[in-house]
Amino acid sequence: MEWKTATLKLTTLSPIHIGTGDVFEPTNSVIGVDKGNRFLFTFNEGEFVRELAKNGRSEALLNASSSISGISQFFKRDENFKIIRKIFKEAIWIKGKKVDGDIYRTSKNGQAKAYIPGSSLKGSIATALMTKKYEGDWEETKRLFGIDGQIFKNFRISDSKIIKSVSFISSSNLVPRVEDADRTPLPLSLEAINKGSEFHFKIQYREIGFTLNEILNSLTKHYQHILESDDLIRKFQPKVNLGKEQYLIRVGKYSGRSSVTVQEARYDRMDEIEEELKHERDDRKVAKLEKELKSLEDETTTRLFQGNEPFGWAILEVI
Repeated sequence: MEWKTATLKLTTLSPIHIGTGDVFEPTNSVIGVDKGNRFLFTFNEGEFVRELAKNGRSEALLNASSSISGISQFFKRDENFKIIRKIFKEAIWIKGKKVDGDIYRTSKNGQAKAYIPGSSLKGSIATALMTKKYEGDWEETKRLFGIDGQIFKNFRISDSKIIKSVSFISSSNLVPRVEDADRTPLPLSLEAINKGSEFHFKIQYREIGFTLNEILNSLTKHYQHILESDDLIRKFQPKVNLGKEQYLIRVGKYSGRSSVTVQEARYDRMDEIEEELKHERDDRKVAKLEKELKSLEDETTTRLFQGNEPFGWAILEVI
């Protein structure tokens, strides 16, 4: 079967954080003020040391490096900050005053630009399509998945080409979803791709049991339902205006369990685990099963950016 190619444009509607687990290191980054705004500047340590050596100040860095706070204060001194302003690699805008502690990076390409991996789109598509199976429309699911039942053998998605990518840093908090949820906000400082950013993806596919439009329509059906049924993010809905041949999608970390897993599949697995726990006597296996069960339960909290913005929403369209 012949491979076909299409290009998709993704435009972000809300901040997107592609989690890597990495934080900005205090030895090669510093928060400073430029023209009245706060930025996080990153730089190459070796280049900074070479610039210090030119002015005979290398020893001053050694004296300051006994603690993280000492290094940070050293970078912020006027004469040293001027060097950083000259050699910096990134200057990331900080929005809000509550950013402190570890700051978690979003995924970057080799040019230090925030991007969206093709695997994030694959995950969103898989979630939307598998939901069809658990809605009881198994024949439709088989048709969409292809003859062998594994859609990604017939579907390839590249990492994104950056058309416009702007990231910024701000604070996020956990917001309770139910009355008895833990109300500790657990603030977390994150770098995220700003709304209005644009990315292009190349998709190669073979129409074995499905068409590209059927795939894309399944996305809107799945994610529109989430948007309309979630009380915490329903107020965000007026910002979502889909035009002709535009499709709703949600990608990245903190998008919520319902966006990245099939609800009915989770419930089925929870039933299986509860049945296994009735008969399991090995303490280690019991602990492992209980941990898995906890990870599958409905969320009691949602992480929102800057106090009220949900993560991960975007519009997808064929161009």
